[in-house]
Amino acid sequence: MVLMMTMAAKQYGSVVPYVQDIAKQYGLIGASFFTQSCAVNSIYYHVHHGHLITLVQAPVSLPGLPLLETHELPSVMSVADPDQEPDRSVLHLVIDQLI
Repeated sequence: MVLMMTMAAKQYGSVVPYVQDIAKQYGLIGASFFTQSCAVNSIYYHVHHGHLITLVQAPVSLPGLPLLETHELPSVMSVADPDQEPDRSVLHLVIDQLI
């Protein structure tokens, strides 16, 4: 017996938002999911809304999270060499998924 099923929805990672456009093109429902932890999403949320600067050099206090040292933040929030300008392309990619 062969069972045939049609796809009615497409689940995709939030860092590839173009999949939503493809799903719509084919009449499918698109469902984005976040692959990082809720704590990381919270940090990106606060960056997106301007509550947290993106070049962190001191411990950070955010609602619902313990005090975070700089090495406990996502790596896109700091640079190894303080004299070097950080590459913000990855940070913009993950922040833009909150829009």
